[in-house]
Amino acid sequence: MNDISPATEGWAGLVNARKWHYFRGARSLCGKWAYLGTAMEQGNDDSPDNCAACRTALAGERQSPTATVSDPPADAGTKGEAK
Repeated sequence: MNDISPATEGWAGLVNARKWHYFRGARSLCGKWAYLGTAMEQGNDDSPDNCAACRTALAGERQSPTATVSDPPADAGTKGEAK
């Protein structure tokens, strides 16, 4: 993996997790893990060692910088309505 430095956001490998997870603050983007350390890796987002759910959430955020992980899709609630 790339540069590991003190940060509040980045990839971290936990001893009891099979994959690396992306943390923002103390919570992983997949919502399954908490991490209180500060050694997080920046970059290397496409590694096969990374959690697929964290990778997907991060890619979605980077494609739409104004959207957050909890934002519903733009067409939510319009299913079945005439266009």
